[in-house]
Order: sequence, then C-alpha cells, then structure tokens
Amino acid sequence: MTNLVTFIMFFATTMSGMDGKQRMFGTDGSESVIHVESIDEFTLEFESLGQKATLSIDSINAIQFSAGQYASGERLQVRLVDGSFLMVDDFVVSDERGLQTMRDDKMTQEIKIRNVASLTFVPVTPELSQRWQRLVESAEQVGDWLVFDREGSLDYIEGSAGSVSTESVSFQVEGRTAEAPRQRLSGISYFHPSNRTFMEPMALLLMVDGSQLNLRSFRRSEEGDGFVAVTVCGAELNLNAEEIFKIDFAALRSQYLSNITPSTIEWEPIFYNAAIYKYQAALNGPRFNQSYSSRPLELDFFDAQAGDNGSRKIAYERGIAAKGGTRMVFPLGARYSRLQGWFGFSPVAPRDGVVELVVLGDGKELLRKVLKHQVDVPFPLDLEIAEIRRLTLQVNYHDGRNIGDMVHFCDIKVSR
Repeated sequence: MTNLVTFIMFFATTMSGMDGKQRMFGTDGSESVIHVESIDEFTLEFESLGQKATLSIDSINAIQFSAGQYASGERLQVRLVDGSFLMVDDFVVSDERGLQTMRDDKMTQEIKIRNVASLTFVPVTPELSQRWQRLVESAEQVGDWLVFDREGSLDYIEGSAGSVSTESVSFQVEGRTAEAPRQRLSGISYFHPSNRTFMEPMALLLMVDGSQLNLRSFRRSEEGDGFVAVTVCGAELNLNAEEIFKIDFAALRSQYLSNITPSTIEWEPIFYNAAIYKYQAALNGPRFNQSYSSRPLELDFFDAQAGDNGSRKIAYERGIAAKGGTRMVFPLGARYSRLQGWFGFSPVAPRDGVVELVVLGDGKELLRKVLKHQVDVPFPLDLEIAEIRRLTLQVNYHDGRNIGDMVHFCDIKVSR
C-alpha cells in the first residue's frame, strides 16, 4: 500500500477539488484522492490518474465523500432489521411497493417490509429512542405493534400492520381492520422471526442527514454518477455522492461506549419516593463524555507512599460518569471481542464512597469487583466480550449508603 499511496498523494493537492472524487484516509495516516468504483467485505476497487487499483479495506480508516455537516431539523426514522436507520422527511407503505421514503413529496427509496424493523411517526430524539428500546425489551413480540404514547409512556396494540399513508395507518386486530390517524401514534414495530442472521458489516456509511447504514457492499451505479449501497440485511439504496458524508471502516474496529446509545438507562435510589423520583433520576443519571460538574472526566492515580505529592490526575475526553444505583445496557450486536478502559472514583467524590461494579454479557457475569475510594486506585478493564449482544454495566450500592458513590468509566471502548 505504501508505494501506491505515495504515488497518489503526489497529485492529491491538484485533484482534491475535482468533481466525482473522494478522499481516502489510510490507517498509516495517509490521505489520497480517488474515484471509488466498488467495495466488498475485503477490498476497495478505485481509479486514480486513469489507472484502476485495489486495496484491502483493513488498510483504510475512512473514505470521505462530502465536506457537508449533518443537516439539522427534525426527521422521522426508518430502522432496518440489521440496525441501519434512515432519517427521512416522510414515508408511505403499500402492499405492492413496500416502504417508500419521501423528500419534498418525491419518492427517494423503496425498501421491502421484510427489511424494516420499525417506523416512527414523530421526530426521533435520544429520549424517544431509549423509551422505544425499553418497550421492545419489555415483552415478547409475536405480531406487529402499533405504538402510541400513553401519558408519557409508550404502549402498543398487537396485530398486523397494513398500508401507511401520509394521514393514516391500516391495522388489523382480531380479524377486524381499522384506520388509525397517524398524528395520534408514535410508530410501528414490525414483527420478524428471530432466526434470521446477518453477516458482519464491513463499514458504516454515514449520510449528511444523519442516516447510518451497516454496509455489506457498495458500488457505482451502472447509469449516472450515483452509488448503490447494500446493507447487511439486503436492502438496496440508491444514493447520490452529495448525500454521503463518509464510509467509516475504523468505526467498527473500535467504538467508545459513550458513542453507543444505551438501550436501557436506569438509576435506583436507596430510598424510593415517587413524588421526587423523576427529579432525582434526572439529577443522578449517567453523564456521557463529561463529569457531573460538566467538566472533563478525571481519575486520580494516587500513590500513598508519595504523600502530598502522590496525586496524579489524568483527564479523559471520552467516558461515562455514573453514581451508585446505575444500570446501563449497550446493544453490541455481537460485533466486538474486547471491552477495555479504566474505572475509578471521581477525584471530587467524598473519600468514604464504596461501590460494587458488575459487568454482564447477555446476562452472564463477566466481572464483579468492590472498590473503596479510601484505599483503592482506578483499575483497568480488559474483558473478553466475543459474541455478546447486550453489555450491562451496573454500579451497585455496596455499603447501603450513597455518600461518595460517584465513579468514572474513562476511555472505555469496545473493539474487534
């Protein structure tokens, strides 16, 4: 790769502004300007200076298509069964053509319903995503769910979803079909048999509108200057180059946990009081990539033998701050093999804190460790998590008190 990249880099400055070109970032720190032809699970085929060439995708961190930022604005979400999702202006569903996404009243994509996991009829927020995931995990699904908001909590009616127009949803329950107004609903969760499996994605395709695809393959269209992206569940999407932000190969090799949206976030107080619980949970819930004081996360690797000079604080850009009573579940999809990072008390927490850290993989205990702020320094996490789909981190009260139970997961990430 080195000689080829050096050759391409010689011309990068003059070619970077040309239409139809993309920037490739290598794992060795190089940057090149290329013309992407196709990508599969092993190789990238491209053209540079009129010559065709191939590279292993293991030698590439990313390919950038557009310099544009993710567009702002509220959008609906179409989530696929392989974890990919599209942020769209609107959509309709028909028996003949499946799901059709829309923008400016024009159809943009057609997707078979067998590849669609859920649709939202209201703009997606992180809070809605967490509530939706909790609903999906709350009961075994044996039919399509028509999801609605009931006094701040999501609930559902189980049946069979039919056509979806811009105004209403056709839904069959116990042999009777009804039309429900879309404005009264939160979305649809489609039922799919659980025995369907997918290959590992070779990269993440990020779009400028915030959509994210788990790629199986990628190729230039036979007609025009567009591309065909195929997700790991087999959904084919036709994309223009200006719609694509980048194809990220490095994202699937390692990922900070703070960048993965938890499917469950719970915080339980020692003494429950319904009147103030919502306020308490908002105050004591975990913080991502910052401490409870909104400052960078820190750990203090204190050396008692060094006396007053023994404090050695290290700040981290990525991580999670949590308090006693916290439980977080991260959907990993069996894509990673190791969990690594650091765990310890916040340097500003009172010294009499005592917590128990429990790490579970698909319900199986991977680690259980008690940490006392008075005597213990931060320790490294390094756990095997191959084939694990759901990773749970729990910070338990250990001594029946919550004084000083404030901890930091620093630089914690999963990797292949």
